[in-house]
Amino acid sequence: MNKTEESILIQEPSCPSEEEALMESGLAMRNLSHFIKNIVQMVSGGAEVAQAAVQSNNPKYLEKSLNLLLPNLERLKRIIIDLCEYSRVRPLKMEPCDWKVLLREVLRDLPAAVEKKLKKITFQTDAPLPSACLDHEKIRQMIQHFLLFLADQGEDDGCPIQAEVRYFPQTREFLLAFAYKGKLPDCPQSLFEPSEYKGTRFGTGLNLPLARRFVQQHQGRIEVEQRSDGCVVFLVFLPQQPPSSPC
Repeated sequence: MNKTEESILIQEPSCPSEEEALMESGLAMRNLSHFIKNIVQMVSGGAEVAQAAVQSNNPKYLEKSLNLLLPNLERLKRIIIDLCEYSRVRPLKMEPCDWKVLLREVLRDLPAAVEKKLKKITFQTDAPLPSACLDHEKIRQMIQHFLLFLADQGEDDGCPIQAEVRYFPQTREFLLAFAYKGKLPDCPQSLFEPSEYKGTRFGTGLNLPLARRFVQQHQGRIEVEQRSDGCVVFLVFLPQQPPSSPC
């Protein structure tokens, strides 16, 4: 993913305090309330159909109800988990981090429906990548949140996604790049605010806000660019070892 266009810096203020995070989660809940209500209604509808199918001993309707119920129940669970995460600023647990292990875990933990949608995903890494001193779990979540957001982009038959990890020894920082075919909104900053994205099927509305939160905690930065070939690229820069790291 060669850089060809001017990047827009997503301004990275200092990571919020516990009180600020709690206030932000309240605003997020207000912004996402309609989205959450719709999913709850779909879960309730699926449960009612399932109950009727069991009472009438109708396997066909039971299968239909489960196809509606289970994905939405999974989505509701992820929204609640993300809201809980967004309401707190948990301390980092810094440790040596192996990128190849981390990327394998990211792909392993993607929900089955998302994995199918991202069937054209390709991960590229420098060989070899030096070890990083990072919070393994938060970086894993950060990458997963980007992929969940990207899963809502593109066509239903699977959107080609490129993900790449590079290391720059001059600045002692890693670059994680995520590219997909698409168009940025007029205000790219809005992508990193809690919101119900149009046509969302996999995201929770908090995927990019949480990804930014984890980058902030690692004293990194995010840039985004719209390229002339029709690709949107997210560029995440992370220091190999943040100044405050105990590694």
